[in-house]
Amino acid sequence: MGGAAISPAIVAAGRYAVMVAAAVQQQMRCCMPAVVDNQLQKFETDPEIRQLVGPSQIAFAGLLHAPPAERRNALLQSCVDRQQPRLPITFTQFGYNSDFPLSSCTVGQEEIIFESRFILNGVCVILRGILNRELMTGSSTLQFDEEKAAEEELHRQQAMQQYGDRIHAIRQRFNLPQS
Repeated sequence: MGGAAISPAIVAAGRYAVMVAAAVQQQMRCCMPAVVDNQLQKFETDPEIRQLVGPSQIAFAGLLHAPPAERRNALLQSCVDRQQPRLPITFTQFGYNSDFPLSSCTVGQEEIIFESRFILNGVCVILRGILNRELMTGSSTLQFDEEKAAEEELHRQQAMQQYGDRIHAIRQRFNLPQS
């Protein structure tokens, strides 16, 4: 058998190191911040975001092949769903489709006014729009969400500090060089 025997302690240490690395990687994957470092700069320079700043033409994207009456009913149901109000929208100029979570929605006699707060390309934004109830088309604008951006930035900084502390502890534990 000609090979040198590997100590059981070395094998156990190797398995433990792999297990710790996998655990840290799993924790980082599920808890990584969703925003980028300088959100305002990204908002001002990202070409995809700049396209949607608007005003942009939008259309209701739900039940595209259903009769118009059924589509109108689905539009209203999307807006008034108490558990999870969402609005499928198409930006007709760009072919961008998404299902937006609604922060607020007001259904009037002729139009629906809505607001959706979400993270797009690592930037906190607010989509505000108006849809005609009959035509199911309208317009929207995309704005930088300063309030949510500040909250998410604080969360990002805390998460990055925790990751740095974990990495430092692992390096110390296994006598790895500090960078």
